[in-house]
Amino acid sequence: MKALATWQHQGLVVAASPLVSVVLAPGGLQGIHHLAVSAENAALARQIVAKITQGIVKPGLCAAYSEMVEFDSEIAKAVDSKTSVLGADTAGAIYVPEATRRHQEDLIRGAPEMQKRAAQATGYYDVKYRIDKPYRQVTVSWIELQQYARDTGKFTGERALGSTQIAAPRMPQGGAPLTTRTKLEALKAGAYRIRLEGELTAGQPVPIDERIYWFDGKKFEEL
Repeated sequence: MKALATWQHQGLVVAASPLVSVVLAPGGLQGIHHLAVSAENAALARQIVAKITQGIVKPGLCAAYSEMVEFDSEIAKAVDSKTSVLGADTAGAIYVPEATRRHQEDLIRGAPEMQKRAAQATGYYDVKYRIDKPYRQVTVSWIELQQYARDTGKFTGERALGSTQIAAPRMPQGGAPLTTRTKLEALKAGAYRIRLEGELTAGQPVPIDERIYWFDGKKFEEL
């Protein structure tokens, strides 16, 4: 396999005998990727998926996202669902005035349960991660990389934003990621380093993973 930039996406492609194609495409706000495998037969496709999954399911950081952005996305989808019904006419065309959309959004956000959820999500940023050892404690730290230049990877300084300690995190079955929440100031667009550490012995943290993400105000993209 070799990395190949296509006109559609970045992915992994293999074309030989037997014919195989592997594509990795980003999807959603959480930096999660979708894997698509095509092969000459189902058995070969399953073998390739098993090999790739074995490499993916390892300890480390998996994704980062804003709870408030996720909440806003859910509201937008609910508004789209309601306004598509309101705007449909006998010809099947849909036209929904912006005022109608705003009204529907206000109605949804104004519900007591939604107000409660919005208050719970405000200021929280989540990280999905995997571990392969029974750590007594895991720490997830957020660091802002000030004046980060994407073309060079250089920045002028670092600023610690906050961290979360998880005591004795459970070991999930099947390599499913765990999720932790961290209360932070509202993040502006820029680069952030997320660090994952674990303690097997009290007071002796060991690094598990560390990655840099670019936040555009909505989603985190790993650099």
